[in-house]
Amino acid sequence: MANVPITSLPVALSLGPTTDYLEVSKYINAPGATYQSVRATPQTVASAMARSLVSGLEFIISNLGSTLITGVQPYLTVPYASTITAATMVCAPTGSLTVDIWRCSYAQYDGGVTHPVVADSITGSNPLLIPSDSKTTSTLANWNTSLNQGDILAFNISSAASATEATITLYLNRALI
Repeated sequence: MANVPITSLPVALSLGPTTDYLEVSKYINAPGATYQSVRATPQTVASAMARSLVSGLEFIISNLGSTLITGVQPYLTVPYASTITAATMVCAPTGSLTVDIWRCSYAQYDGGVTHPVVADSITGSNPLLIPSDSKTTSTLANWNTSLNQGDILAFNISSAASATEATITLYLNRALI
């Protein structure tokens, strides 16, 4: 039996009639959809699940009802080694917002005197930009998407119009082994 990618592992796991395999089942309730079932050994499923875990790192910026101001916002520490796979930014009320993300190691961090600064940008020439109220991107061209445990992230607002709060979510693929 071929290995099943973790992304295709569905909703239900059940123990087979004998304890030598797990049955992975998916049913899509849509016209023409069928019930799908794949048998896998517990070791295959555990191995696939152990390789990576998708999670998110969220940063909330607020100016308590006033328009967000430009500049570096408070810092965020990365809790585990991971790779950024996508980013979402939403703001309220509707407005425009441009945010660059800077990264440095915990050892380099000195409160922004020399790190993190604009030279530490992970977005390259492609910062997060919201022309209206929300944006999601998985096209991270020119981004340095690798994060190490303990890295410090700074979120630098380079322009803001009307928005009084924003939430930035970095979607991460976390290596577990």
